[in-house]
Amino acid sequence: MLPRLQNLEIFMVDSCPKMEAIVAEKEKEKEKGTTSNDIIAFPQLTTLNLSELASLKSFYTWPTRSEAQPLFNHQVAFPVLENLVISNLPNIIEIWEKQLLIASENESKSCRLKDLEVSNCEKLVHVVRFNMLPRLQNLETFMVDNCPKMEAIVAEKEKEKGTTSNDIIAFPQLTTLNLSELASLNSFYTWPTRSEAQPLFNHQVAFPVLENLLIWNLPNIIEIWEKGLLIASENESKSCRLKDLEVSNCEKLVHVVRFNMLPRLQNPETFKVDNCPKMEAIVAEKEKEKGTTSNDIIAFPQLTTLNLSELASLKSFYNWPTRFEAQPLFNHQVSFPKLKTLVLDNCVNSRGIHPWNLQASKISLKFLDVANLDKLIVRNCSEVAEVFQLEGLNVREGQHVRPLIEVRMMELDGLLQLTCLWNKDPRGILGLQSLQYLTIKKCSLLRNLFTCSTAMALQQLKVLYLESCPMMEEVIAATEDGLKEVIDVIEFPKLEWLILKDLPNLNSFCNANYNFNLPSLNRVVLKRCPDMHNFTLGQVRMSQIFVSTRGNEGLWTEDLNKYLEERLLKGEECATVDENDYDGKEEKFSNLYGLRE
Repeated sequence: MLPRLQNLEIFMVDSCPKMEAIVAEKEKEKEKGTTSNDIIAFPQLTTLNLSELASLKSFYTWPTRSEAQPLFNHQVAFPVLENLVISNLPNIIEIWEKQLLIASENESKSCRLKDLEVSNCEKLVHVVRFNMLPRLQNLETFMVDNCPKMEAIVAEKEKEKGTTSNDIIAFPQLTTLNLSELASLNSFYTWPTRSEAQPLFNHQVAFPVLENLLIWNLPNIIEIWEKGLLIASENESKSCRLKDLEVSNCEKLVHVVRFNMLPRLQNPETFKVDNCPKMEAIVAEKEKEKGTTSNDIIAFPQLTTLNLSELASLKSFYNWPTRFEAQPLFNHQVSFPKLKTLVLDNCVNSRGIHPWNLQASKISLKFLDVANLDKLIVRNCSEVAEVFQLEGLNVREGQHVRPLIEVRMMELDGLLQLTCLWNKDPRGILGLQSLQYLTIKKCSLLRNLFTCSTAMALQQLKVLYLESCPMMEEVIAATEDGLKEVIDVIEFPKLEWLILKDLPNLNSFCNANYNFNLPSLNRVVLKRCPDMHNFTLGQVRMSQIFVSTRGNEGLWTEDLNKYLEERLLKGEECATVDENDYDGKEEKFSNLYGLRE
């Protein structure tokens, strides 16, 4: 049949549990014969997908061979193949034939494979042997997932051919590399003469145009890049194009990168580190013999998103080795001038380490270069008592300076020791006029959020979401120390959503004689706030709004004060979680990380 399939371009075989070969061997009759020179060719095939084939032993089984065969032997040819997916083939022990000769220069150029995905192949110990590399020079995407016995991606040279530390494992066109769920992986390429533990990537491995790197669930990896890797030259640094780096579930890693690798990491835009329980720093200190000073700058000039999650041992983003005192998570040596999204989730393990430290004794305004920060999310950092330390940073009356941080979205969740958002009046230091979305959840010690003067700066606030803060008595404090100006009206001109949930001690939004102007308010969610008897002691100017108390059910009102008084008299408060409570439209504001508005 093969002569009739010479124009095949896409070939997919999936979920055929008894299939032992894709192409059956020739008939045994002598007149037809079978030799190792028979070629199984698909000259136009560009895409091949082999998935869920529990009995597959080989693409083509040569009947005179008794030993275990590779998936593809030297008789199989796909001269224009670009996309290859191999998934859930439990019997495959080798993809390409062990004795496959090194391709000639012309043959290498004709190998067009661009996308290679290997997953759920439980017997594979490597993906490719060294001698196959010349045939993979056009690879752009390389994904290896859930192969529990895989020890290396590229197997070493045969011993008789010799191996030196000058051999280069190069993928010159590779832009995306994904290594995940590889429980036995020791290294990308294992040099057979080295006995000590190896890094994932040593100096022999080269990805000159790599842009996306995902490392997930590699429990044996103790180092990503080689410790002795030389500092890149200026030209080499410019050629390092890595944009997205994600490291997750690597239980032995104590850092992501060493100081000497930083010149090669000047282009990352997204950097995520998640669930690495032994990680103490993201960037390891310089080697002692090279010396380290407080003038060393840890800069990621293109970084826009930084996500640090589930790092129980993390002490600092960068540990300066000569400092003995507790360090902030980010000190004056760390710079992210284009950072827009910062996520910290369960990664601060000391009361003395604040997610953002602005102490004047350690930092000046020019060092904290995060004025482009758009989204700040801090979750489950149980020892954090303040989000921003502003003590010592003073802005004189009438002085105009650019605010340090102009965050548009802020979510604080599970900060059990949090007593205030900032420890002094933030006006002039934090650009509160940019804040549009504020979500506060499970902050047990918070009694209020703002002073009235701070609240008046929130001219762009669209959504205020407060949930499960059992000590909160009012949102805006009724009294303010040192207040010189007389305030009659507090206005939130852009506020559209006000969500108050599970606040058992909340008795008022503001328990003072202030008038409120809420011209844009159209939805209030009020669930399980049994003691809330009024909105304010003053008047509330607003248009007709919808108040939700169960799921999306509710009613319309034009006067929040009057509504709350009547509700309290009628005893309408729902004391338990309603079964439709989590179907409410307000839930999209509960998690700001995925919010796109």
